[in-house]
Amino acid sequence: MKNKNRNRKLNKKNKVGGYGYFLVLAILIILFGFNNNSLSKTEIKYEDFTIGSNDSLWNIATLVKENNINYNKKDVREIVYELKQINNLDNSDIYNNQVIKIPEI
Repeated sequence: MKNKNRNRKLNKKNKVGGYGYFLVLAILIILFGFNNNSLSKTEIKYEDFTIGSNDSLWNIATLVKENNINYNKKDVREIVYELKQINNLDNSDIYNNQVIKIPEI
């Protein structure tokens, strides 16, 4: 009779230990697995860019895409949209000698 009670206690301890490991693992996943503060996110710095006579937002976006590692995987259309947002432009019209902000290249 004593052996049966002892075996039951041991089995309960093993089950609790297994649940404990699962609980610790779940907490670690929650704390570190869903962390939105990724180390890969970088602060984007901007520089002034003076528009030349043959420049367009498309050409500038292509320049940014080719020369800024944070933009090389983005579609040029996305970069054009972002340039318009950064500079409060309603459309893609830009003018000679106009100064706009672009991501550093």
